[in-house]
Amino acid sequence: MNIRRVIVGLVFPLLIGGGLFMLASESAVAAATVPQRIPYAGYLLTGGGSPLSGPYRLRFSYWNTADALSSDRTASGAINTDAAGYLGWQETDVVTLGNKGSFTVFLGSGTTLPDFSTFRAADLRSLHLQVEVRTIYSTDADYELLDPNPGDPTIDRSAALPAFSAINADLVDGHDIGTGSGSIPMLGSGGVLSKARIPSGTNANTFTIDAGNSAGSTINLKFGESLNKVLSYDKVNSWFNFNASVRIQGNLILNGLVNGVDVTNLVPSTYTPLRVASGAGLHVDVSPGNYRVNGNVVNFSGAGLDVPNDTNSYVFFSSTGALLNRSAFPTNQSFIPLATVTTISGNITTVTDKRVLQSDDREHSILDVLHPGYPSSAYDADGSSNVGQLSVDHDGTSKNNFYQWTTSKAALNDYDIVVRYTLPQKFIRWQTTPFKLYYRTSSADAAVSKADIEVYDTAGNAVTLVGTSTNLTSTSWTSTSLTFGGSPAWTAGQTFIIKIRSSAKNAATVHIGDLELSTVELQKQ
Repeated sequence: MNIRRVIVGLVFPLLIGGGLFMLASESAVAAATVPQRIPYAGYLLTGGGSPLSGPYRLRFSYWNTADALSSDRTASGAINTDAAGYLGWQETDVVTLGNKGSFTVFLGSGTTLPDFSTFRAADLRSLHLQVEVRTIYSTDADYELLDPNPGDPTIDRSAALPAFSAINADLVDGHDIGTGSGSIPMLGSGGVLSKARIPSGTNANTFTIDAGNSAGSTINLKFGESLNKVLSYDKVNSWFNFNASVRIQGNLILNGLVNGVDVTNLVPSTYTPLRVASGAGLHVDVSPGNYRVNGNVVNFSGAGLDVPNDTNSYVFFSSTGALLNRSAFPTNQSFIPLATVTTISGNITTVTDKRVLQSDDREHSILDVLHPGYPSSAYDADGSSNVGQLSVDHDGTSKNNFYQWTTSKAALNDYDIVVRYTLPQKFIRWQTTPFKLYYRTSSADAAVSKADIEVYDTAGNAVTLVGTSTNLTSTSWTSTSLTFGGSPAWTAGQTFIIKIRSSAKNAATVHIGDLELSTVELQKQ
């Protein structure tokens, strides 16, 4: 049977129910505002050109190849969604043929059209529409492919024309991607704007970060991914933070506070707390101000000091006034450091400020040494294997008092020294190394003689001890130093417990010596 063309568009031959039919389609036209549907119109005709009538079912799908393979369909006639060329979109529409076998379908009405902007460029360049038809009374296995080119076995689908892809237009209102005038910048990998896409200027006088006011507590301007230097604005405290040093070349004009001090009070004529500045030649001036040494407050009226050449000089206040040393600050008297002055080749090159403008010396380190027998201690048997003798003795050689535990039993027997220690009312914290215990054993074998330590905080909970606290052995006097791990409770004025367990057998001995506790306390000024 002859195949003839219909002038409204491309003609696709199709065989249904033993007869030859033809489908004609029209290309979609893009509008200024692109709808999310694509019109598809045509005619269903017999091979002789006579129009068909009645309902038919059309199936549309997108592929990236023109050639349809048998593996593109399942045994039941459904589209194989795992096929290599399938682009993830299909739609089925039922049409009732109109005058002369005509029909119109809007692709996207049954199944939302894909987002063409997410397609690979290669898929867009090879985009093909597959059209299949069957009667509504048949099954999917009866779908017939509308072949646009029956003479070429590799062309079974229609290529999508540029107008057909208007949803992914090459231009938007006549503008393309680029950096030139009127171009559209494009975000790169990671959703960031590439340096190549950043315009060279702005038409506004202000570049605004967080123009939408959507930032949380901070607004950040970051320099370098690995460098990671950030200038941020703290919206809670209303100030800027910069996580790097700042160098200013030029004048710095400030209004407000510097470390809590009003900058208007930092003018040299009004706020000169014993400042040292270079004068003419090898000469430094010390500004007037009050100072206190050894409890005496002196109203210093200012002075000038000559400094030697090619050396460092150390300027300080003593109880007798402003002085200068050529070697170092003094070590044998009370003083207030002011500055070090460096001179080279007849010039003062640097004046380094050494002042301490404010101080708080109320914290004091306290070392409490407990000698055997320890005050506020008790001796406790834990209920089994506690046969032996616990006594207090003196070592005439080392001059140490010590507890001695010994037993004649063939198995290890032990006894506990339990110390109740009350933290001072002014206790702040423990020093870096808070606990030290001196000990000696007659054997270096922990299976013969040893000491173990346990500590319980002011809440009565066992404290994690950092350092060696178990199986302590040494045939000569030595010590173990411990720190307190975890988060124990240490409440000033309350009591905690130290348990020192001595274990021995076969007449071996354990000697427990001095116990040192190091705290930090707050004293009144």
